Amino acid sequence: MWSPAPLPRTLGAALRDVEDPRASVRLSALTDLARHANASPHAVAAAALAALEDASSHVRAHAAAVLGACARLADVPPLTRAVDDEDALVRQMALEALGEIGGADALAVVSRGLADPRPDVRFQALIVVARGPDPDAAERAVLAGLDDDDDSIRHIALRAAEERWQRGGPPDAVLERARARLSDQVAEVRVAAAVLLAEAGDHAGASVLLDVVEDRSSSREVEDVRAAIERAGRVVGPRASAALERRAFGAARFFRERHAWSATVALASLGHERAVGEVVRALASRSRGKREVGVAAVGVAGLSALRARVEQLRAEDRVDPGVADEALSRLDRVHSAPR
Repeated sequence: MWSPAPLPRTLGAALRDVEDPRASVRLSALTDLARHANASPHAVAAAALAALEDASSHVRAHAAAVLGACARLADVPPLTRAVDDEDALVRQMALEALGEIGGADALAVVSRGLADPRPDVRFQALIVVARGPDPDAAERAVLAGLDDDDDSIRHIALRAAEERWQRGGPPDAVLERARARLSDQVAEVRVAAAVLLAEAGDHAGASVLLDVVEDRSSSREVEDVRAAIERAGRVVGPRASAALERRAFGAARFFRERHAWSATVALASLGHERAVGEVVRALASRSRGKREVGVAAVGVAGLSALRARVEQLRAEDRVDPGVADEALSRLDRVHSAPR
């Protein structure tokens, strides 16, 4: 029998249930406690501090997240101790919480994590520093990550760089190191490097993108594969057209092709008539979600001729303003020539 989802707990109910003997209830209570962090940070933090000593590692990890939401400098010492927890998830959540709290002491702990012998700590510390307020520290963290022995850290360094410098483009030193990663032994790293470079208008990763489009190489990171295919049209050029057409319009799309729309976007960037028509139809869809997919495609494909249509949809509140603004920003920074 169907029943509605339970309402979020009040502060009093969450404080009561965070001491329940069942770990699942304590976890749920911590989730609700986080909603009260702004209104009652001290009461919420006191409960989370107690939960930071819980026998369940999942409860401890959630408690660290709640302390981050409370953003109290007083909680830096216990979170610093949690960075040495026996459980990797607790360590990572403690580092994330320290990044949210900020301040010299918290950020010093996070920075030390960049050289920690444990890969999970270096991984999370890199993410926190790359998102932090210090651009020089972010650059140093990404550069160190790109030379790390751990495959997942090299990969996340590239993703962190893309996120950090998505508007202005990464520093030259980061781009140089990313070019070196185009020959990395790990496919996920090669593909992420090619995507980062493509976003910066650097075509050095064209052969890696073409390998993805033509199925000679791939990545377990589906988002990276999607991004690689979308950028292949602009970076690789007409050499990718045949493979992109097979992905976008071939028979295989009906039963196994996962990236037909990404290939359509790539073809649209090449001025492919049918592909551009698909984007135009998406913009005219009755579905708000499809219109937003179309708007995003306009930005990624650099379809400046459709700019006015995107602006009109935004003005009429027919798409999410954030989606429209990102597409318009992309149109503003379209790179017409490789770096």
